[in-house]
Amino acid sequence: MFRLRFRYLLPLLLAAHAAGCQVVWTPSASELRGDQAAGRSGLASPDASDVSSRLAGADQPAIVPGELVVRFASLAAMERGLALPGLRVAQRLPGIPAAVVSPAEIGALEAGAREAVSPPDPKRAGARTAAAQNAARERAVADLAASLRRNPDVRYVEPNVVFRKQAGPATPTPAGSDELLGELWGMRAIGADRVWAAVPGNPRVVVAVVDTGIDMAHPEFGTRVLAGYDFVNNDQDPQDGDGHGTHCAGTIAAGIGNGGVVGVAPGITLLAVKVLDDQGSGTAAAVAAGIRFAGLRGADVISLSLGSKNPSAVVAEAVEDARSRGSLLVAAAGNYGTDAHVYPAVLPGVMAVGAFNRNNRPAYFSSTGRHISVAAPGVDILS
Repeated sequence: MFRLRFRYLLPLLLAAHAAGCQVVWTPSASELRGDQAAGRSGLASPDASDVSSRLAGADQPAIVPGELVVRFASLAAMERGLALPGLRVAQRLPGIPAAVVSPAEIGALEAGAREAVSPPDPKRAGARTAAAQNAARERAVADLAASLRRNPDVRYVEPNVVFRKQAGPATPTPAGSDELLGELWGMRAIGADRVWAAVPGNPRVVVAVVDTGIDMAHPEFGTRVLAGYDFVNNDQDPQDGDGHGTHCAGTIAAGIGNGGVVGVAPGITLLAVKVLDDQGSGTAAAVAAGIRFAGLRGADVISLSLGSKNPSAVVAEAVEDARSRGSLLVAAAGNYGTDAHVYPAVLPGVMAVGAFNRNNRPAYFSSTGRHISVAAPGVDILS
């Protein structure tokens, strides 16, 4: 399915969501037997009830309330459409005639709903007011979406879907040096330690980490991090305030001899693209913009250790755009522990990566499905 040049084999990483392990080799049968014979034990698999909703963000909103993503047929059509009364422009997406909009009157509607609520029990006022405001917002958004869909210049209208980092249970990284290599069971499982001497990673290979950003001053990366863009705050400082993106970047490309762990491809170049905020959440608009940006910057591999159970046309279009420019997109299969469709991993042409543990068994949280291309080490991953 994926035809790749040899220089991409080492940095073909990514997104076995548990802590962002990002390697995509499948260990051979002999390697698996050798790992077991060495007595390396894995984590006990929790009960199904322990596949906590927090891993997948199941208890958090699936869309940004009050916002729509509108894709127009052309830039001229977008300028005409956005000039119409009844909508407020929150954001214009770069490189595509699309924008994030909301109903212009939504603030007034919510205020009216708040004034209309006067329950006899003041303790219930907050809940009733919130419910009334939500109902007013939903009606306004539905009316705006219907109006936009009647516009012949509009290709599609969709909610601004929320995407979240695909991070499994945290694994603390002890202080130390490259002697931590002994703790990197995943590197042995994929045979990375046997090829570093011959193929440490070509600096001309660029891997874009589309995530929470990267710690730009981290000593493991040195000068091998290109400052891309922050699509959360709309500036040129994609600094990581969460840690997930930096963890992924370390799994991909932490250097040799820098006083820490070693990445799969310690010689390649990283491109930092921030699309998730400091709590690990982002929008379809930001994710789509980040993917397009990485493709335009010539990223050979685009790391997407993020996901949503809700499809997004604007993200799918960005994926196709990056693929057309020659980028390989590698995405986390998801942390739902079931045969769940997680986007963008299920999109055509995206390499979806599941997770396995030290016992070479599927990680208890790893999503499953026929769309998954390969599984990678994803439990107890130091970075």
